[in-house]
Amino acid sequence: GRIGGDEFVVFMRKTDSREAAVSRIESLIKKVEELSFTEMNGKNITISVGMAFAPDHGTGYLDLYKNADTALYKTKQNGRDGYNIYEEENRE
Repeated sequence: GRIGGDEFVVFMRKTDSREAAVSRIESLIKKVEELSFTEMNGKNITISVGMAFAPDHGTGYLDLYKNADTALYKTKQNGRDGYNIYEEENRE
């Protein structure tokens, strides 16, 4: 759902594994990169993603949102157009 401006939250329930969630995000990033709009004069749309997993990164919405947001800003610091997982962001 849209939470403001150009920010959206995706809540995936009962995901089989982290690898499955990452695969879905990588697929989404690729599909967005393939979009083409005449109005953009050859420029591509990109997305930046931050991910957090329950229960490791929180058990409630607010904790998961904050941790995913931290990972999102790491993605933006690294040049955008990609993703980071909260725990990976904290290892560096």
